[in-house]
Amino acid sequence: MNDKSFTAIVDDRKAKLTVWGPADEPPEGYKKLKVAYHDFGNAYNPDTLTIYQGKSKRDLVFEVYRDGCFEPYYGRISFFPNSKIKK
Repeated sequence: MNDKSFTAIVDDRKAKLTVWGPADEPPEGYKKLKVAYHDFGNAYNPDTLTIYQGKSKRDLVFEVYRDGCFEPYYGRISFFPNSKIKK
C-alpha cells in the first residue's frame, strides 16, 4: 500500500481508495458503518476492511490492517457509480 491512491473491488463494487497513513483511531466524529471484503489482501494481510461514515452518506473512510504495522491504515474510500460486479 505504498501508492497514495488505487482502485480495488470492495464488496463487489469498484472503489477508489486514497491512503492517508497509519493512525491509532479513526477520525473524530466518524461512526462504524460495516466490515467489507476487498481484493488486495494476501497471505499475510486480511481481506477485510472497516468502513466508517462521516456526517454525510458520501463521506466514507476505510480502516485496514497491514502486515508489520501495529496501527491500522486509514484513508478515503469512494465507490464508482453503477460499478456493481456481476457474479
